[in-house]
Amino acid sequence: MLEENVKKLYNSIGRVCAECGRESAAITVVAATKTVDPSVFSALPALGINIAGENRAQELCEKYERFRGIEYHFIGRLQTNKVRKVVGKVSLVQSLDSVRLADEIDRCAAALGIVADVLVEVNAGCEDEKGGVRPGELDGLIAYVKAKPALKLRGLMTVPPLNAPDSLYAGMRALFERCRAADPDMNILSMGMSGDYETAIRHGATMIRVGGVLFGSRKAAQ
Repeated sequence: MLEENVKKLYNSIGRVCAECGRESAAITVVAATKTVDPSVFSALPALGINIAGENRAQELCEKYERFRGIEYHFIGRLQTNKVRKVVGKVSLVQSLDSVRLADEIDRCAAALGIVADVLVEVNAGCEDEKGGVRPGELDGLIAYVKAKPALKLRGLMTVPPLNAPDSLYAGMRALFERCRAADPDMNILSMGMSGDYETAIRHGATMIRVGGVLFGSRKAAQ
């Protein structure tokens, strides 16, 4: 089933890119692998899925020790007291959303002698229950992150509301394009999950985070 789902996903990406005049190779797929069975997880690289996105520090650490042949991103809300478990294991923290979190990632990365790649998470729908900086506060956080010597800002991430209008995706694209025009290194727009990745691609996403379309429904993590 996984192999068939991967083929369907890439076929869908190819179709959408053709419709909107983009190259499918420009879209990076991150498999959202929370609670995915190890036997399934281990099959991903052979099927062309080379990046795993994890939401929880403990699960990330367990997989990192067991499966080294894959790249890891952290895509969930990251508590400052979990940062030290994550930095050094992931190639990208996608959910930086506060000065306090920036400080801690910078501190842990500097202690390891590395520079941590990060995305600033934008709360595009201004939803109280979600993480992310509000669009109006984005410029201030970007400036703060860029001043941190052990952080490298690579772009933006967002989790749009369910059934969000196209205008919200277009707004995120406008924010991203403005950031990229000012800093070409900010070349990642992580936007779109299993229910909306086609819309996200049409509106300029360069990276999507998908779980359900690959693995089907999964039990909630205990």
